[in-house]
Amino acid sequence: SSNLASSLPPPAVPPRFHAMAPLSMKRAASAGGKRIGRPPKAARLSNGLTEDSAVTGIIKALKLAEKKDVPTGFTAGLGPALRQSLTAPKDVRHELQSTVVDMAAKVLRASEEFLVEEVARMEATVGNSDQEKKEREDAVAAAEQKLAECQETLRGAQEAKADKVRAFKASLDLLKEIQANRKSEDAEGEALDEKKSRFEKSISDYLEPLKEDCGTKRQLQDLVKQLSCFELEDSLLEAIKLPLAKMPDSRGRLDAVILEQLDLQLEEKREALEAKLQEMAPARDARAASVEAAQVAHDQAKTASEEAVDALRAAKEAEQAAKADLAAAKESAKNLTAELLQAAWELDQSRHDLETFRNGALAAFEELKERTSPAPEPEPADASAPNSVDAAEGAAEGATSGDAPLA
Repeated sequence: SSNLASSLPPPAVPPRFHAMAPLSMKRAASAGGKRIGRPPKAARLSNGLTEDSAVTGIIKALKLAEKKDVPTGFTAGLGPALRQSLTAPKDVRHELQSTVVDMAAKVLRASEEFLVEEVARMEATVGNSDQEKKEREDAVAAAEQKLAECQETLRGAQEAKADKVRAFKASLDLLKEIQANRKSEDAEGEALDEKKSRFEKSISDYLEPLKEDCGTKRQLQDLVKQLSCFELEDSLLEAIKLPLAKMPDSRGRLDAVILEQLDLQLEEKREALEAKLQEMAPARDARAASVEAAQVAHDQAKTASEEAVDALRAAKEAEQAAKADLAAAKESAKNLTAELLQAAWELDQSRHDLETFRNGALAAFEELKERTSPAPEPEPADASAPNSVDAAEGAAEGATSGDAPLA
């Protein structure tokens, strides 16, 4: 029978066994090399966050410090460096990484200070609700008082403006009346002024040049025409042509007498004109003073009227501002309840944000900051030395493969 068994072919092995590795080979692969399959799960911090998500939250929390005057560019540049530095264990960080972690700790303290201040601010708002209510009610009362004062000032400004405008119009009418009276009363004096001016001009421009030279016929005619307006004797006007038609050194005694007589009459006319003007001077001066005084009064009334108009405009603007202030004060008092409810909600939110920050980003930072490298794992057993379990499994596999002798 042993010869028969040796001559038979080995039994066929089902196909599934060809595809399957022996159990001993699986154990050897598991013990001696890296296990093939999905990667191990990411390590988690004590608060359940993964390292990556924890660092992302920490970087986000850094931005809160920007509200404490930390520059925006600083926190933006610190984030990427912190991710590389904080994920490295404390015992293997180099000096630059440790510096980055220390800087992040200071920035996080600033973020925490901001959150603490927010909580304190909202607590003060909610805690001072009674005081805030009183202050807003007082503000309404003060605004009402201010509006009443502005309205009283406005009424006074309106009355003052009306008075000043009436005074301005009255001063203008008076000025026009005095100016008209002066014009009519001074007409005679002004005519005498003009007559005296023409008298002196006739002497200086027409007579005196001819006394120094020989006059032409045309010049003599013009002189007689000018002097005839001053009521000189006609015979004298005709006689002066004789000496004035000669050169001064050619004139005789008669010529000298004629010119002397002319000078005497001209002087009498001058004295008469001046006497008349002097007689009129006091009245003319009084009328001029009246016009000047009326003009000053009118100018003052005009200035007062303009100032009253400006004061009225300012009073109107003040009244409008007071009305706006009162409306704002009433609106503020009306909105107090809603604002306090909002403040209470913001206080809860601020407290929640602070607690979330401390238990989340800050706690994760402290844990990662102090984390050290894990202890090394023990060396694995020698995979080449079969153990009793592998030997037993090998024997069992041999028995099922048909290697045992036939009975």
